Amino acid sequence: RNALKAHDDNGCSPDVALSNYCWFLIEHRKYGEIIQLTNQVLESIESKAIKTKHEELILLQHCVALEGNKQFQEAFQKLNGYLKAGIEDVEVKVKMLLHTTYHLTAISPDKDEAFSHSEQLLSIALQFKNILDDTLVCRSLNNVMFTSLEFDDLGKAEHVMNFLSKFYHSDAYATATLGLLYLKKNQVDKAVSLYDEAVSLVTDQKMKKRIRQRMNLELGIHYQQADDLKQATRYLKRAIDNRLGYEYVSNQAQELIRMIR
Repeated sequence: RNALKAHDDNGCSPDVALSNYCWFLIEHRKYGEIIQLTNQVLESIESKAIKTKHEELILLQHCVALEGNKQFQEAFQKLNGYLKAGIEDVEVKVKMLLHTTYHLTAISPDKDEAFSHSEQLLSIALQFKNILDDTLVCRSLNNVMFTSLEFDDLGKAEHVMNFLSKFYHSDAYATATLGLLYLKKNQVDKAVSLYDEAVSLVTDQKMKKRIRQRMNLELGIHYQQADDLKQATRYLKRAIDNRLGYEYVSNQAQELIRMIR
């Protein structure tokens, strides 16, 4: 199948057809196929001074596929390069910033760079909150709050919390991040209660597992910092999940256990 000749039954342009097909493949986790398809048009799109929304989406989808293929650093470098070169579509720009901010927070932590990307994300999300889809606004604000908490900036996290308030108790990720805020404030019971609520808000078993995995990691870190190494080890062991969990969370938990020993 040649991506350059892709058309759907309605005769739409190749970039629209390819972009739509890539979303379908992402949903089914066919990352290798996405990379193969988008590689056929990547150089051509990257060389254009002015790109269509769907061409910018293809750039994003290529990077999402790289992440799905565990090529995290390559995905980040490309996304960062696209953002620096300039992305015109607001929705695509926000989605790219979501990925780069998370990478700089959780995958390859870099406080200054993470804050730089999260500030851009916050600014755009608030400026265009009446235009962007509510779900995307929620994800953006939650991403900023999560970054603030991971780097222990509780003041900024509480500031962003006010903008997220309408999403608590309905959005799983916002609710889990609120739980992290309470954990950072040493209110463990409240934190665990919110994480449990977040788990109840999703139906996908994989996501339930991953929310609990992050909760166990954060509890492990909390108890390690409190010098309760027995409890820390207990929760960190629970955070190690090689089947449904995040690989980077498992790796971080294993590293922390080695440090305790």
